[in-house]
Amino acid sequence: MKQQIQMNGHPIDVLAVPYYTQGDTEYLCVIYSLMMVLEYITCHKQSSLNIATPVPSKDDLIASTRTDPNTGTDLSEDVIRILNRKYPAYTFTLGESTFEEVHKVLDDGYPAIVIYNPAILFIKQKGPAHAGVAIGMTDGGLILKNPWYGEFFYVDKISFTRAWDVEYNWAIFVRPNLQARLLADGDKAD
Repeated sequence: MKQQIQMNGHPIDVLAVPYYTQGDTEYLCVIYSLMMVLEYITCHKQSSLNIATPVPSKDDLIASTRTDPNTGTDLSEDVIRILNRKYPAYTFTLGESTFEEVHKVLDDGYPAIVIYNPAILFIKQKGPAHAGVAIGMTDGGLILKNPWYGEFFYVDKISFTRAWDVEYNWAIFVRPNLQARLLADGDKAD
């Protein structure tokens, strides 16, 4: 599902992802980004999910990802395996990505969580990594639902590339797990 926003006086279509903001002292950007994406998929891609799929709570995601609110989430393939095991209605992937891959995911109607270094954007030196949810792209940049910087945070492509490269161009993609739906449908038939 899309919504239209205005950026510099121009209408832009973006995914209608809900927005969560992190507190001033929390390092929970990955958690809030996951909450935004999971709620969007559950609400707007319901036909792809088992109808009884609840959105995981913040506390459940913190525990599942072993996130420390004072230091954040140590993202790894192990964390992704835990998410896939704990929430079988979804398929989580983590890895190096490209603008083209993020654009394709957005065109398919799904947001993407991008891991980047915002200190590169603002003070031109490396700081802690940060997560935001890509909800749209223009020829010149990326529009994020950013738990720290705002609901419609625009970053030009050149600046974002520098901030993303520092974090290995990592992205988390979340999709409905169609196998889980088949298994759930099969269980109902028995």
